[in-house]
Amino acid sequence: MPQQPGSPAAKMPPGEDALIRRIQELERAQREDRAAAAATVAPWAARTDDGAVAAGTQAIFGDPGASRVELDSAGLRKYATDGTTVQVDLTGEVAAFSGLITGSEIVGGSLRTGDTGQRVEIGTPDGPGEVLFYSGMAGEVSPARMRAITGGTFGRVRFIGGEITGKRTPEIRLDTNDDSHIYFLSDHVWINEGTGSGATLRIGGDTIDTNIPTLERAASTSWTDWYLTRRINVVANSTERAAFIADYTDNGRTITAASPLFFWKADEAAGSQLQSTVDGTTFATIGGGGSGGPLFADPGSDKIAFWDDSAGAFAALTPSTGLTLTGTDLTVRSASDTQTGIVELATSAETITGTDTTRAVTPAGVKAAITAIGASTGVSYSAGWADYGGAFSPATWYKDKDGWIRLSGLLKRTGATITGAASGTIFTLPVGARPAGNETFVMNKESSAAFCQVGSDGIVQVAAFLTWSPGSYMYLGGCQFKAA
Repeated sequence: MPQQPGSPAAKMPPGEDALIRRIQELERAQREDRAAAAATVAPWAARTDDGAVAAGTQAIFGDPGASRVELDSAGLRKYATDGTTVQVDLTGEVAAFSGLITGSEIVGGSLRTGDTGQRVEIGTPDGPGEVLFYSGMAGEVSPARMRAITGGTFGRVRFIGGEITGKRTPEIRLDTNDDSHIYFLSDHVWINEGTGSGATLRIGGDTIDTNIPTLERAASTSWTDWYLTRRINVVANSTERAAFIADYTDNGRTITAASPLFFWKADEAAGSQLQSTVDGTTFATIGGGGSGGPLFADPGSDKIAFWDDSAGAFAALTPSTGLTLTGTDLTVRSASDTQTGIVELATSAETITGTDTTRAVTPAGVKAAITAIGASTGVSYSAGWADYGGAFSPATWYKDKDGWIRLSGLLKRTGATITGAASGTIFTLPVGARPAGNETFVMNKESSAAFCQVGSDGIVQVAAFLTWSPGSYMYLGGCQFKAA
């Protein structure tokens, strides 16, 4: 029989027919085995003898009705005997994993429970090293985060509330099965015991608010090692007080003069009192009033209460002379030259002026006043008069350290011609720069004598019946007098 080139039979010597037939049978069996294997894997793909590949749609490894692995263009799926599935979905742009992994470890990459809406993301580029919690609500600016933080003395886990436009401040809420919860908001902490009329506590800013009408100690409390021996224990009645002391001492604590207990008798609305005990049985009232009396008796008027240590009781402070107590205002009277009290300090300007009779001067004010003495001050002319101008000094006045007023400068007539003093007012000196009575001085008017009068009202005027025409001038040097 003809032999296929390259087959084992083609290499055998002639006459070996039996051996050739045996080899041909083995080759045929091998082809049948490959065809059977291809039939099991098909119809997803199979390789033929000539090397061609037949494409199919699905490969199944294992028992098609039980535990198996399926591979096709949609992805890879692992089916357990009980029907649970682990799947890698390849239909989208990104491979999506679903199913349960038990006892395995995932290193690197990120996990998320969904692409949009309410979901949890771990290790995403938006939050590496964080767990992100998306609420799925409209207007969500950023999700809530849980982040592990290391550094300093302690490592810690930080919870950061999400931000949603139009909603209340970001918050973190911790709940128990009985609906007790704690809110951590940006401006306060809210603690709620549970539904109904449970106790609530709000801590925020500089206030603590609670709906608890009376602060009482529950007899079942056993954390006595945490008690503060210097705190004031508020009790509803004597029964509660006795139960408190019994539980306190049963847990190994002792009551001594060095470590007494303090109680506020909340059941005595009228005349409530603060008591202490050093042995658990004998109680002493702290403050005046005696047993059953108030800490501080009503004085019948506005008073300031203070502790009188010599008497061991509170007492009313009696305002001394010059003090007035009205409501919550304590007023001190003003000082004067006849009584003590509060005095306002004068400014340097007020000290220089020297007319204030109610303010006290300071060393700085006195220095300013001394320095100001002798400083020249210009004048305000009446109509028709002005400084001569040019190289000549303007009209000024100053007060020396002895209280003398000295005038200087050169002035001139600019208005119409006048004769006589009736219309000869030149300017007016201020209070503090005026003589006690009218003063008249002989002045130099255009190289001739002229009379100038300074009145006690400060008016400076020409006093002689001379003619003053436009351009007439007069020197003020030599006009000086003692200020009133």
